[in-house]
Amino acid sequence: MPSKEYTDEDILSDLNEVNSIVDGRPKRDDFREHGSTCSPNTVVRRFGGWGDALDEAGIDYESIYSRSDTVTRSDIIDDLQRVAADIEESPTRKQYCEYGNHSTATVVDRFECWNDAKEAASLPIYNARKSRTELIDDLKRVKSDLDKTPTQTEYQEHGENSAAAIRTEFGCWTNGLRAADIELNQRGWIPEAEMLIDLIDVTDGNIAPPPNEYRKEGRFGGHLEKKTAEGRYWEACVRAGLRPRTRCPLTPSSLDSYFRAIEELNQYDSIGPRLMLFTGLDSYIIKNISPDWMLDRDDPIIRVPQEQTDTGDPWVFRIPEVWVNPHTGETIDTNLPESLDWIFARYGEIPFEKGAQITHKVRYVASEADIDVERRRKEYPRYTDWEKYESELPVVRPPDLRTTYGINLARQNVDIDTIQHRIGLNRMNRLEQVSDYFVWLYQFEDHCHPDYEPSGTYINPDTRDIETIESEGS
Repeated sequence: MPSKEYTDEDILSDLNEVNSIVDGRPKRDDFREHGSTCSPNTVVRRFGGWGDALDEAGIDYESIYSRSDTVTRSDIIDDLQRVAADIEESPTRKQYCEYGNHSTATVVDRFECWNDAKEAASLPIYNARKSRTELIDDLKRVKSDLDKTPTQTEYQEHGENSAAAIRTEFGCWTNGLRAADIELNQRGWIPEAEMLIDLIDVTDGNIAPPPNEYRKEGRFGGHLEKKTAEGRYWEACVRAGLRPRTRCPLTPSSLDSYFRAIEELNQYDSIGPRLMLFTGLDSYIIKNISPDWMLDRDDPIIRVPQEQTDTGDPWVFRIPEVWVNPHTGETIDTNLPESLDWIFARYGEIPFEKGAQITHKVRYVASEADIDVERRRKEYPRYTDWEKYESELPVVRPPDLRTTYGINLARQNVDIDTIQHRIGLNRMNRLEQVSDYFVWLYQFEDHCHPDYEPSGTYINPDTRDIETIESEGS
């Protein structure tokens, strides 16, 4: 059956089924063997990356590291050469994500950088990034082929590049369409109120159900995603006034409590959560940070090497020295530059070998903080490290902190380009967009960012009051 007949919910449900079968976080080979919907390559095209798909399915990171630890440099070299033979060219990072058996993070971990791995495999090294003109031409081609303005999901399937490449080059998907002189989808993305109310009806409490659960219990199934902006379930949940299960930001009071819990820790235990809360860095990048990345120790600017980014461009940003606490309104020191100085002086590097160690620190802080009771909770029966804590703890994941950071920047009316750069949306392939932060603030805090034009449907889940805003030009 053609993969395009499967909805995103079908694939996410299938990923969870495979996860329940295999030992550890499922790899592409596991899905190829046990999956019942589509190929791993289709999963990557739909969600922008294998890791992104697993994140969207709510599958945690814990077990992947025990499995990746067994991967040797020879294994990676052999697999790089296999992929090169299969596609008849030296693979880019994006191509290896589609066809390789290991994550690019594992490749970088073994060889320090992507190009070193390709050199060890005797493969040509080149920069495959497309020019702006090439991206515009391909957008126009897809528009012509479909005889309609393509959504991001459609471009993932029919384009020669990824939707993330368009967002990276032009700042957002809409800007890419404008650059290509393609008419915007003005009305088709507005979610229908009846569908969002149905989502509220099948929700127990205010935490939205997983997409596969709504598909089983809701009246509209997969049609809900098709009626929301670019088919994104996360945005549908927010517009319905519900908290999504992935990338769920901390409320102002919980953020205040979380930061205070970080401050109670020693430098070793706090550095991971502190970096997660005040930068857009992923855990697998954080563990690789070294003093060499600091351009000037007296001026806290960090340079993430191009080998660590998805676009192949270095990511340079200033480490925030202060932040605005939305709960108290105070401007407070992040203590991040001082913490990094202490860590480098003591250890010479970030003292974690695995990203999972940082994830565990993030969750430990949540267990110590006074997190809102509305946060979804989860058992941790497999980890002896957690036996001294209650069996149920507030769930706070690294992507939740990144979204919290982005929303707090938007809350201060920081401009779009600055938010995008600080979070790394113009360097890393991620599902989220700056507009997500604006939609969240408009819905839950009645805050309209100066660069945001509210449009579409918003619902108060308690009163069922419906607000529908037509976008200009509709």
